[in-house]
Amino acid sequence: YLILWRNDVLKFILISSIKGKIFLGALIGILSWSLIFLFYSYGFFEPYELKTYDTLCRLQAQRFPAPPEVVLIVVDQGSLEAAQRQGIQWPWPRQMYAPIAQYCALAGARALVFDVLFDQPSSYGKEDDQILAEALKQNGHGFLALFLSREKRPPAPWEENILRRIGLPLSDHSGQVSTPYVSTIPAIEILAEGAAGL
Repeated sequence: YLILWRNDVLKFILISSIKGKIFLGALIGILSWSLIFLFYSYGFFEPYELKTYDTLCRLQAQRFPAPPEVVLIVVDQGSLEAAQRQGIQWPWPRQMYAPIAQYCALAGARALVFDVLFDQPSSYGKEDDQILAEALKQNGHGFLALFLSREKRPPAPWEENILRRIGLPLSDHSGQVSTPYVSTIPAIEILAEGAAGL
């Protein structure tokens, strides 16, 4: 039954014809789509989408464990709390990463990859950036994160030179059609120059 209000009178119309069923199905579909679009537009589904993505990543990681040669140095909640007890707030000074680069070089690591985007100068001063840049140069195998963007952004001349010199090519083997990335946000110049790659 489809309930319609008209002229303050409640009418019941039995949907028995094919056209009526198609109309009702289309109406329900349009209303459902509109409601979902509205929720999506206001970010209602984002936390659930991110949790689903995290779960899928965990399931995928369990099927394909990392080889024993791969070691993760994780900045987790315990690390943040330990640093806070020493009076160090997030974001950490860049010089805190320098000993990691030095240790990995001494341990014979073939690559050191930072999953931190250093796209702004250190709030602790230029000397702080210099300490990490020197440690990356001495390590010789340090790679820094690079943010890919679909927004057009003219690169600074130093960015073009560094990307040509040390950028690694990105290939999409997913088979999905997507909008290509048209710009990058690299690490700041002093750190990018000290890195082996981005």
